[in-house]
Amino acid sequence: MEIKTLPLQLKKYNVLYQQMIRENDAAIYSLSYPVNVSRIIGFDVVRVLRYTLTADHPGFENREAQLGDIIETYPSSGQWGRNAWSFSTFESAKIKYDKLLEISKNTAENQICAA
Repeated sequence: MEIKTLPLQLKKYNVLYQQMIRENDAAIYSLSYPVNVSRIIGFDVVRVLRYTLTADHPGFENREAQLGDIIETYPSSGQWGRNAWSFSTFESAKIKYDKLLEISKNTAENQICAA
């Protein structure tokens, strides 16, 4: 079993997403257009999601992963507001990131204590 981590850079819908900061399950990605990567158009704060790859997962045969591997994913559009948030400035994104990071650390501590 292997963990396939979320890429530092990904392209979706003609937007380039570049990871700026990540700790635990919290990350900030900058958004820009590939033709002008120096012009940032926004920031996404995401809770990195994980799932175990199974044969019934859509598109599993196209992945560079094996059944049973743990895959990290960027939240889908339907998860916005629960696992991802968009901001126009880095400062406002960082405030949300810090809150999400605190929740992530507290959750990890509670899981360790419960074990």
